[in-house]
Amino acid sequence: MKPIIIKNFLLLIPCGFVSAFSFANNITVANAILSAQNTTAKTEIINFDVAWENGWRTSTNENNYNGAWIFVKFRKQGTTDWRHCTVVLAGSTPATGAAFKVPADG
Repeated sequence: MKPIIIKNFLLLIPCGFVSAFSFANNITVANAILSAQNTTAKTEIINFDVAWENGWRTSTNENNYNGAWIFVKFRKQGTTDWRHCTVVLAGSTPATGAAFKVPADG
């Protein structure tokens, strides 16, 4: 029984170490507004604000920073099948020191 206790204790140490240095928290999405629906092109503009407390970015050689994956889903009225939206940044303004990056597949 002793090796199991030691094994569990050693696994908890790295987890505690990582969480002690991860200070970003309380991510929020607010002010979501849908506009300019185009049923022919199957597009719609979605505006929203994203913020979180204690975000960080270093400017040293490591270039460490925190970030958030943001994705949007939709479903057609009367269905239960959720689908991913393709995201395109147009007229988006990142906060000072922040950056937006969209994967090639949107």
